[in-house]
Amino acid sequence: MISILKMSDKKIKLGVLGCSNFLRKRIFDAISKCEYGNIVCLASRDIEKAKKWAEEFNIESYDSYERLLKRKDIDAVYIALPIGLHKEWSIKAAEYEKHIICEKSLAESFYSVIKIIESCKKNNVKLYENIMIKNHPQHYKVLEMIKNDKIGKMFSIKSSFGHAPLEKNDIRYKKELNNGILNDVVCYPIFISRLFFNEEPLNVDCNLFIDNKTGVDIKGCIKLEFSGNKIAFFDFGFDNFYQNNYEIWGSEGLIRVNRAYSIGEDNPEIEYEYENKKEKIECEIVNQYAKTFDDFFLNILDDKESKFDEMIKIAKIMEACRISNKENRKINLDEINENKKVVVVSGYFDPLHIGHLELFELSKKLGDKLIVILNNDKQVLMKRGKAPFMNQEQRKKLLESIKYIDEVFISIDGDRSVCESLKFLKPDIFANGGDRHQGEIPESKLCRELGIKMVDGQGEKIASSRDYYINN
Repeated sequence: MISILKMSDKKIKLGVLGCSNFLRKRIFDAISKCEYGNIVCLASRDIEKAKKWAEEFNIESYDSYERLLKRKDIDAVYIALPIGLHKEWSIKAAEYEKHIICEKSLAESFYSVIKIIESCKKNNVKLYENIMIKNHPQHYKVLEMIKNDKIGKMFSIKSSFGHAPLEKNDIRYKKELNNGILNDVVCYPIFISRLFFNEEPLNVDCNLFIDNKTGVDIKGCIKLEFSGNKIAFFDFGFDNFYQNNYEIWGSEGLIRVNRAYSIGEDNPEIEYEYENKKEKIECEIVNQYAKTFDDFFLNILDDKESKFDEMIKIAKIMEACRISNKENRKINLDEINENKKVVVVSGYFDPLHIGHLELFELSKKLGDKLIVILNNDKQVLMKRGKAPFMNQEQRKKLLESIKYIDEVFISIDGDRSVCESLKFLKPDIFANGGDRHQGEIPESKLCRELGIKMVDGQGEKIASSRDYYINN
C-alpha cells in the first residue's frame, strides 16, 4: 500500500474533488513529494473508484463533494473536475471557507471566472489556477536569455501542442461539461506569450474546428497581436501527431523548446541558434506538479495575496478566443470588460418560435451579455405532463446557434421556477417575455433579495408551444 499521508502540524490538509485520470497519473505522486501539504481525502460520484483509490493511497473517501467540503479539518481543496463544474464547486468551496487550487482552465467563460473570484474575495479564500508550467525553471531560463538580448529584438512566438485522438468516452469530448481543446490546453501558450513579451495582447483571432459527432472543438489555431508588430501563433489539437513545443524568433537568433508544457522529471533542453551556430542549454530537473502544489500550500501558510489579476487577464484572452471563433472576426481585448452587464432570460423553448427570437433580440440590447436559462426536461414534464418535443440537449444546441445568445445554461432547478439557476448565475438583469410579468412569477422575491433588476415585456407572446401540447 502506498501512503501519501504525511503528518505534520505545519502541513496543509488537502481534499480532492474528482477522480480524474490526470490525478491518478500525475498528482498523487507529485503531492507525495511536497514539503508543505498532503492529501487526506477525496470525493467522487463514482464511489467505487473513490474507495479503491482511497485504499491504495491510504486516505479517506466520500461519495459527495459537499460532504467533503463540510469536513472541518480540511484546509483546502483541489478541484479536479471537468471545466463545466469548476464554477459551481469553486464557489461552494469558497462558501465553506476552503482555499482552492483548481485545474485549468479556471472556468468556461470570463464571467464565470469573475464570479469565482468575487466569491473567494468575499470569503477570504486563496485561489490558485493550476497552470503548472509557470513553476518550471526552463521557461525562466528562456526569459533570462531574452532579457540578456540573446536573440535581439523579438518578432514572434510559435507553439504547437496536441496529440493523437483520445478514447471515445474521454471526458474531454463531453460538450455539456464545456470541454474541448480550447479550454483544455490554450492557457499554456497564452501564459508563455505573455511571459516572454511581458505585456498583454491587443487583438485575438481564433478559429476552432468542431467534431461533428461530439460538437466539441478538437483542433484550432490562434493568433495574438501585440504592440510593435509582435505576434504569437498557436495551433493545437486532439487528433494530430504529438507536439509539445514553442520557439521564439528574434532579429539575431532563435530559441526552441521541444518539451514545453507536459514535462516529466527528465532533462529538459533549450535549443539556441545564432550566427550559424547551435547550442543546447540544459535546465534544472524538477517535478513541476510538486512545485505547483507546494507553491499553493505556501501561499496559504504565508498568507500571500492570490493573483486574481493574473487569472482575470488570462480569462479575458480565453473569452476573446471564444468570441472570435463564434463571430468569425478579430476581437480587441478592450471589448472584454469585467463590468459588463449580464442579462438573463428563461424558458422552455419547446419548440422555438419567432416570439422567442424577439425576446432574445430585445433582451440582448439591455446589456452586454445574454444568458438563456433553459428549463430542463424534468421541468417540462412537470409543466406539460409529457416528455418535451425536443430534449434539453437538442434545445440547447438550437439556442446556441442564435446570434443574440452568448451562453445557454440548462436549469439546475427541481421545481418549475429558475430560482436556483438565478442564485448561481447572479445576473444584473432578469428579462421576461410579453406573457410574463414580475408581479406574477416566483422569481420576483429572489430578484429583489439579490438586487437583480427585472424587465418585462421583451417580445410578443406567441402560443405555438401551448398549441403543440394541446393538440398532441
